[in-house]
Amino acid sequence: FRLLRVFKLARSWRNLRVVLRSLLSSLAQMQYLVLILVLTIFIFAVMGMQLFGQQLTALADEAGGGPTDYSKLDLSRNIFGNFSNAMVTAFVIVSVENWNSYYSLTQEAVGGWCASYYIMLLIVGNYLVLNLVVAIVIGGYVDAAEQQEKHTAEIQAATDIQAAARGAQVRKME
Repeated sequence: FRLLRVFKLARSWRNLRVVLRSLLSSLAQMQYLVLILVLTIFIFAVMGMQLFGQQLTALADEAGGGPTDYSKLDLSRNIFGNFSNAMVTAFVIVSVENWNSYYSLTQEAVGGWCASYYIMLLIVGNYLVLNLVVAIVIGGYVDAAEQQEKHTAEIQAATDIQAAARGAQVRKME
């Protein structure tokens, strides 16, 4: 329950409140974008299984007969060997985390033409979809900051009106 202290802190810290509001308002807008990202990963996972799955499994089977690097052997067997591993592999490539080791194993198994698959996945997955997520979050932050400024201005105006009314009452009493 210590994590909930952040929300308690948000009551007193105005900028944190703006950030939390922006994230919450962005969630509704991101549901379709996340669906597009999952669909993109699904399409590229199935494409990778069809294009590279058998060759990578054959490479792992050939290397299994003699002394070899077993981490590389396990990696080549599991890249596009089944659907769940293919989905994880496509997500890793989209997130640009250790994608070069997957690329080098795929290139070793099928040749240099696999670069077109990796380039398409990086461009579509990373540069388009993930950058749209960042754009939505930033847009939500700008909207939340504008709402916060508007709310602050309304409170200030109400305070000024109350102060003017009190001043008028004081002058009447004198």
